[in-house]
Amino acid sequence: MNEGSTIAGLDAETYNTLASQHSKNSIFLWLLGGTAYVVWSGSFLSLATALLFIPGIFIASLLSMLAFLINLKKRRSLIAIHGWSSGPLALLKLAGWSLWSLIDFALPLAAAVGFVEVVRAAQESLF
Repeated sequence: MNEGSTIAGLDAETYNTLASQHSKNSIFLWLLGGTAYVVWSGSFLSLATALLFIPGIFIASLLSMLAFLINLKKRRSLIAIHGWSSGPLALLKLAGWSLWSLIDFALPLAAAVGFVEVVRAAQESLF
């Protein structure tokens, strides 16, 4: 396969599959975190809930694009580390990418909670 038909070192089908999976995961976590927060705070039937679903999934998808690009960098880095012996630099990189994995998991959850709070604050100030 020539280099011109790859995206970030991956063939187009693999790239599209990974991007789609990451976006779907982010949307799921966005909806899960936002809905759980709205239910926990006791106002499930509200404007914040409606906006969490309709424009919220697009916001989650846009947020996932940046995180996906970082995950592509992580993928290339981990492939490169696999060829190394387990030295201190490799362990440091693995620890950093492990921390990024936790951030990548928590980002849609935290963004959804922040979005709900912004909608509620706007709702209170306008209505």
